Amino acid sequence: MRSSRLGPVRETVSRRTVLEPRWVGEIQGRFVVPQYQRGYRWGPVDVRRLLEDIHESSGETMSHHAFLFWACFDIEPDEGGRLVDQMLRVRPWTAGERAFILECWPATTLSAQVPAGSATLPVASFSGFPDQGTVRIGNELIHYTRRRAGALEMPRGSSRPGLDDRQGGGLFRGRYGTAAGSYAAGEIVILHPVRYWDRWTELADAPELSYFGFSLPQPDAFVESVFWQAEETGHFGPRLGLLQRTDPAVPWDADPGLTPGLDLYWEGMPNGAGNRLERSSSMAEWRLFVRYEPGSFDAAEGSAHGWKSAPNVTVFGTEYVAPGRRMWSVER
Repeated sequence: MRSSRLGPVRETVSRRTVLEPRWVGEIQGRFVVPQYQRGYRWGPVDVRRLLEDIHESSGETMSHHAFLFWACFDIEPDEGGRLVDQMLRVRPWTAGERAFILECWPATTLSAQVPAGSATLPVASFSGFPDQGTVRIGNELIHYTRRRAGALEMPRGSSRPGLDDRQGGGLFRGRYGTAAGSYAAGEIVILHPVRYWDRWTELADAPELSYFGFSLPQPDAFVESVFWQAEETGHFGPRLGLLQRTDPAVPWDADPGLTPGLDLYWEGMPNGAGNRLERSSSMAEWRLFVRYEPGSFDAAEGSAHGWKSAPNVTVFGTEYVAPGRRMWSVER
């Protein structure tokens, strides 16, 4: 504990993490600052005003503004480094106030340009990043499933249905309803905590996808209906859907609206009853998944909570009839 112009301050230093008070005129270098601080949030207007204050100060102290900056970078700051547009709230400090250490999120930067459909995120460092996880670049949330050769990677789709050539775009861009973007080298990449995976992508088939799988291997069955029930989350965004395949020769990543034997349903009990199939199939299969609609995640205000929730499925079933089968016989 020590004293400063702002009163008693607790200062703690660990590997590349320093918490200390600074005047606006003293701010320089590169900083990573969390979006949330004790419930206060900043938007683009607040960030622009802060940067204008820093520019106009010309290195002079400004007694009515003081900041606590939080840095968790594993790269050296350089001249011309920029401030992230997620800043702490600006307010005056009084003697006797306490400063608390904030938990940091690992961060790095892109080491090369990344197009909107890319499945590879080349980064400057892996330090602090797990083998798989979620990152935020700008306003986009992205899942990656492996670290390899200096990049965070995810599975690719196929160039056409059923080919499985992994020549398509990245499957886990634009998660939780965010939009996939293009980014220049040097863009900041921050590890982002999530509660539930958003690993469903339409017109795709890969082992890394997340869904509940069900099947009905019943020779010469006549499937009448399929249905499900779920507890709603109470938040806008997550939506249950069901992809159904009644022809094993049809690839899962085909378009269900154009492909016989592949159907897509968005309601579990339309009009109080199951979805009518009335179709013969010796192998009916289903994939029950969650899709997060645009607006599930609010990067600007943090007011959306859909990305933190997922429906709870309570019932899944199908109605069918099938001929009797003789399993074995014994002659005497």
